[in-house]
Amino acid sequence: MFQLVEDLSPDVEVEVHFYCEVCLLYYQEKPNRCTVCEKETECGEFYTFDVVKIIKFLFESRNLASMIDSTPQGDPLLIKDLQDGYVYKNLNSERGKYDVNLVLSTDGVRVRKGSSKELWLLMFSPVEVPPHARESYTYIIGVWHDKVKPRGNTFLKPFCRSLKAVENVGVNWKHPLTGHVHCSSIRITLLVADAPARAMCLNVMNFNSKNGCNICEITTQRVRPEPGKRRIRVYRYIENPVLRTKQRMHNDKGFSELSLLSSIDISQLVIPEFMHSVLLGVCRQIVSIWIEKPGAWSIANRLHEVDHLLSQIKHPSFVHRTKRSLQDRKLWKASDFYYFLLFESLVVLYDILPDVYYQHFILLVKSIFTLLKRGISDYDIKEAESICLFSNLLTSTLKETKRIISTNFFILHCVSNGLDLCHVTVHFHLKVSTAPLPKAVMQQIFLEIVNNIKIYQGVVVLRNISKGYGMEQSLHDVQPKVLGKKRQIEFSVHDTQFFGNEKPDIYSRAHIGYDLFTSEIYKVLNSANFHGLQKRANKLRLHSATGLTQHRMEKCAQTWIHQ
Repeated sequence: MFQLVEDLSPDVEVEVHFYCEVCLLYYQEKPNRCTVCEKETECGEFYTFDVVKIIKFLFESRNLASMIDSTPQGDPLLIKDLQDGYVYKNLNSERGKYDVNLVLSTDGVRVRKGSSKELWLLMFSPVEVPPHARESYTYIIGVWHDKVKPRGNTFLKPFCRSLKAVENVGVNWKHPLTGHVHCSSIRITLLVADAPARAMCLNVMNFNSKNGCNICEITTQRVRPEPGKRRIRVYRYIENPVLRTKQRMHNDKGFSELSLLSSIDISQLVIPEFMHSVLLGVCRQIVSIWIEKPGAWSIANRLHEVDHLLSQIKHPSFVHRTKRSLQDRKLWKASDFYYFLLFESLVVLYDILPDVYYQHFILLVKSIFTLLKRGISDYDIKEAESICLFSNLLTSTLKETKRIISTNFFILHCVSNGLDLCHVTVHFHLKVSTAPLPKAVMQQIFLEIVNNIKIYQGVVVLRNISKGYGMEQSLHDVQPKVLGKKRQIEFSVHDTQFFGNEKPDIYSRAHIGYDLFTSEIYKVLNSANFHGLQKRANKLRLHSATGLTQHRMEKCAQTWIHQ
């Protein structure tokens, strides 16, 4: 079976790249001596996959073109996805029908406990794919496995140079259904990563440096350390900070390989994302202050009451994580803080947290809830911004909170980025999965990743063959095979207009080519396996579209009417 799917899979070309293990300088070929260190040091290796061939595979074997065709147009008054934001619209003002915008993402993970090496993956997913399917269209294009973290310019160089080569000519591919050859331009719209990874990719100072913000030019301030702790830098709230621009980023930061791509605005490429900034950032910090810092806001002596209330809450079915007490907050994951912030906190903290701080926390919950709606309008954006401004004003008026870092400052960046990009990017976070990697063979991790990618792509091709995608046979030449017994039903006025004076034979199901269609009169309708058609005003409307592309469903509907 493995051999079958590997034979079906397109060629997965892997390029080997080298770097000096001392200075991490990139080399296309293994050198005898580093030109910077001037020492005979051992060279490390990292691997990349051809992004151009992956894009062709998505169009020719994963039906990306049909996915783009079937994606409905967004509401012009609501921001629901990346394609509704100003940045996307400005980048794609003259967009071709099948041009592709990429969301780039990277992060590191220790594959095995106790291992001294980290696995870093560079991945992308197309913006044009609907959000619910975007994760399944995420592809690995770079693999780094070493004791040291990658240098941004070294890790990104092969990918950026590959995109640069096709920036003006595009990528040619053949449509699997029509056979026509199309050309698609490839652009990068967004980089999703945590703060250290963003700094690495952009080649800028880290988030805890003097000018560590990627969005504006605010400077951090040193605060007096607590006894036994070192001094730290914090971001104090200021009104109307100067936002970074593309030109100022080029002048102030170090060189980044991403700057070579003319379609990228380096000042708008990254955003503060929901998981790290809100859940594992502000929310965790506020909870720690309530419990660990002495003051009028402290709830440490009533912690057992809060935990008791948390244990009494009955969660809805979409909450899959078991409840944990606040005493175990250091073990909480991002999802724990998510449910606590939006569903639990305002209930369990009522009459426990002092009212002035409770009201202040409500502003945070309200602003985040607004930004996380499925569709946000300009009014929602302005409302969230007003809430954040008032929240920071309230923080500055509370004398007891002079030791608390201004926690809502970054949300203003989330608000502005929500308008420029979209609210989905605020809570879109990177998922690095190493499940498919057998832990017993971690010494050959690159070979295992390549084999798994080949198997996955082969399975996709096999699945498409089983459904008839890409086959040259015309559906008009396929004779439908009806299933079940002939039915007797009463026709409505619309049905009479549709059929005229004829009395057609009515069946509940039919095979057309490789697809099974089920009408709404079929009693045992399973939406996961069947596809329904319904007659309305001289048209056939599709009831369910599981497993079928929009293009193929329309062809099947035409065949139904034709025969």
